[in-house]
Amino acid sequence: MPDVCDIRNETGKAPRWSLRSLLKPFLRAEDGNATIEAVLWMPFFVALFSLVVDGTAIFNKHSNVLRIMHDANRSFSVGRHASPEETMTAILANAAYITPNMKVETTVSNGMIYTVAKIPVSDLDITGLFTGITSAALTINSQHYLEL
Repeated sequence: MPDVCDIRNETGKAPRWSLRSLLKPFLRAEDGNATIEAVLWMPFFVALFSLVVDGTAIFNKHSNVLRIMHDANRSFSVGRHASPEETMTAILANAAYITPNMKVETTVSNGMIYTVAKIPVSDLDITGLFTGITSAALTINSQHYLEL
């Protein structure tokens, strides 16, 4: 009884494999016509996926910066920070891992602490494929009552 792994033919010799004999069924097949549509649609799906990834990253980093601003405003409100300048320094230091190019302005008016941060969107996106959105700046506003 021949071994299961033995690939010899009836003559007892191993069959000769050629590239043509391997490609013949592939070249004659006509069931691959859906591949053309997939190739044509692939750039659209990659762009859509990239836009979703960039949008998610921008919103995530926006919420992180807003949380940092809220924390700094609260610290200034209860007296942990002595001045608006110290509050701005704290915000810039805590948000340095998110964006190195952020500009912050903190002011006090009528018992309210107002903080405005401007961040280039190019610091927030991941793929960099959409130059139309990366040339914009994201403005984040935060306000808090001065408690002291």
